[in-house]
Amino acid sequence: MLEIVIINNDFSFVSDIINNILINSNIKIIGLFCNVEESLEFISKHHPDIVILSSIDFSTFKKIIDNFYHPNIILLTNSLR
Repeated sequence: MLEIVIINNDFSFVSDIINNILINSNIKIIGLFCNVEESLEFISKHHPDIVILSSIDFSTFKKIIDNFYHPNIILLTNSLR
């Protein structure tokens, strides 16, 4: 089972991810955060397999890469660009 953490402050977008992609799969959501600092602390302790975050939040992406083991990271956007 893959363990994932989702970091995003748009509840509607996160809800769509959960309902359309993650439901009925072999994935366990172990963390759901809108606060970056709390998420980084959680990631450092629990080492999820995948981290999903907004593609506009590059500072969080850099912090994860600089400070932690290297999980698989999925950058998502709710933009139509």
